[in-house]
Amino acid sequence: MSHEFLANLWYFILALVWAIYICQELFVCGVGMLSRNYDVTSDSFKKVNESVATFWDGIQVWLIVAIGGLFATFPTAYGLTLQAMYVPIFLLILILILRGTSIELIYKSDDISWQKALARIWANSSLLLITVESVYLVNLFTGLPIKNNLMTEGFYVIFTKAAILGAVLLVTCALSLGMCWIKLTLGDSFKVLSKQSILWISGVSVFAVSLLFLTLTNKYMIFETGLFVEYPILWSMPIAAMLMYVIQFILLLKEKYAFAFAALIVAVSLVIFTGFSAAFPYILGSTIDPEEGLLIIDAAASQHALTLITVVTVLFLPVAIAYQTWKYKTFWRRF
Repeated sequence: MSHEFLANLWYFILALVWAIYICQELFVCGVGMLSRNYDVTSDSFKKVNESVATFWDGIQVWLIVAIGGLFATFPTAYGLTLQAMYVPIFLLILILILRGTSIELIYKSDDISWQKALARIWANSSLLLITVESVYLVNLFTGLPIKNNLMTEGFYVIFTKAAILGAVLLVTCALSLGMCWIKLTLGDSFKVLSKQSILWISGVSVFAVSLLFLTLTNKYMIFETGLFVEYPILWSMPIAAMLMYVIQFILLLKEKYAFAFAALIVAVSLVIFTGFSAAFPYILGSTIDPEEGLLIIDAAASQHALTLITVVTVLFLPVAIAYQTWKYKTFWRRF
């Protein structure tokens, strides 16, 4: 396998890993945000906590693979994104620590003040986690103010209109998926949100994804280069994504939670693959001058390193997938 082939292969492997991670993280964070609707001392709160406590830790493996994979396969891009988004990434690590400890330690003490404090941390860190990761991903798609492989502006420039729309989209998706997860694991009769509330949240996601794609098209014009020009069939991805958001709204209206959950997973995955495909052949574009962007082939590690990493991945990735599949199957609806 050539160096170019391996570099492009790993670019899309990272896209797949991000899709797998985000789709799982969304329902966990959604449950965390929705936990604010229950009193921490109630049996309902405990059941909601238990519904994700078994699963959240395994999900972090995919984030490690996504970040670690970027470091191993595209070290130049890793260094540049770390330089550009040092503060958000530091914040992300802090949020992950707080979120994990709050889920696991909330009932390690009978003190009500302790439980209430950790309940607030769980809910707020869930919201912040999705927001930061959304901003990170959207900036990977749209690019950063890069010149001569250096950031020309402060990290605050990452909070663009597209990044904010991406955050709104994934936060609303998290709430919808969290609600569906609670219904699927704890039963349809378990009270979560009013039907009107969830339909408002679901409706916002429909408008958010439409506005996000319009912004990416009109302001950043990322669909006018790369794969979307060479393969027009790829336009089916953003169209299908918007269609799936409409479908999930209809399914939630009809209270078909399992199908709505599946539709949202497909929709989010399509959004992520659309972003990565549109950014190709740049692993990190430049908003100053396209020529200043970091090409996938230029940022990739050596052919020997990519070959070795590919072999290791082929051997161990199926093990991680098999373990998580077993875990979901074994502990599904045991709360």
